[in-house]
Amino acid sequence: FFLREEIPEGAAVAVLTGVHPRIRGRVWKEVMVFRELRVVHVYGIVNYGGQCYRRLEYSTNCKYALAGLQPAFSSRQSPWPEWGRHQGGKPDIEPKNFPPSVVLSRTLVRRDPQPGAGEEGREPLDDTAEWSDGDVSEEEDDEGERTVWERAQREGEQFLPTKVLEGLLPEALLKSYRFYQTNSWPHRVIHGYKLNQNGEEEDSGTPQHFVEVRLVKCADVVPTRTRGWQATVAQHSPGRPVHYLLNLLYAAEGSPLHSLARTLTRFEDLSHILAWTSVDPQSAGSGPSAKIPTIDLVEMPRLAVNFKCVQRGDELRLYCVDHGDLFLPNGPPSALRSEAGRLLAPLPHALLLQTENAEFHVLCPNV
Repeated sequence: FFLREEIPEGAAVAVLTGVHPRIRGRVWKEVMVFRELRVVHVYGIVNYGGQCYRRLEYSTNCKYALAGLQPAFSSRQSPWPEWGRHQGGKPDIEPKNFPPSVVLSRTLVRRDPQPGAGEEGREPLDDTAEWSDGDVSEEEDDEGERTVWERAQREGEQFLPTKVLEGLLPEALLKSYRFYQTNSWPHRVIHGYKLNQNGEEEDSGTPQHFVEVRLVKCADVVPTRTRGWQATVAQHSPGRPVHYLLNLLYAAEGSPLHSLARTLTRFEDLSHILAWTSVDPQSAGSGPSAKIPTIDLVEMPRLAVNFKCVQRGDELRLYCVDHGDLFLPNGPPSALRSEAGRLLAPLPHALLLQTENAEFHVLCPNV
């Protein structure tokens, strides 16, 4: 394992690249070390349709994994180590040949991707410097069409199986949507179409309920402090404004989003927590003058529990949708709240809620 470059000062995440003596010349594993969460994620490189994808194989704490990893339930001869109390998954320790894969591509595009709001249709947050790191050039994509297969590769959209997105998008989205990547240049838009109760897509014309993922080249990815790729995830639903997914995994320590992640992982894994904002990150800007996204809605579909943001005076509170008078307490803890927290210590999977009259309630998953 080695570092591709020195870890910049202030980086919250370090990325290690692993190679194997038997397969020199290509990356075998990628390891992400989270300084603030004290968590390590191991990604394996899988091949699908001639392209390589990262897939989460192991985490030292599956509560902070975007894939639904499960701790081992088998009997053990000794207690688990302190750092691996909630470890899950099992990485391959020997390299394997990539199996043959079948790529499904359809010429029909159910949602035409809109150009970016920046110059020449680019994304507003795109880095203007010339660097590729996996990006497809327009000249490379426009060499000419010779076969039906090549034409299909430049039109329509290609199906992405769940396995190539595990650990990259929350599993709650992977279970509710079927994802396709557009084949037109520059291949940076992925659409997820809502599935019905039978596990099928909507078949009534243009889908109205969908998720759009747009890949963006960034000169400074905040967690790693290096250049690289990020993604914006927008959810479009009839009857409500567009919501954008907030990344709880990479939230900076001390931020409200980081505090929310620490609190909610008592109750549910990050793989099934969806935090949404109405602030478009593409128009929020960057740097000190950037608009800070608000936490407008939090969904936990596996437990059927949702929270919405409500302004109460100078304070923003997350109220439980199903129990309208209960909200997540924030701010400095009072003596009464501290005592309630001590009583809750034997229930590490429970959530403490509060009313306007400082009455406390415990929300506990029935699983």
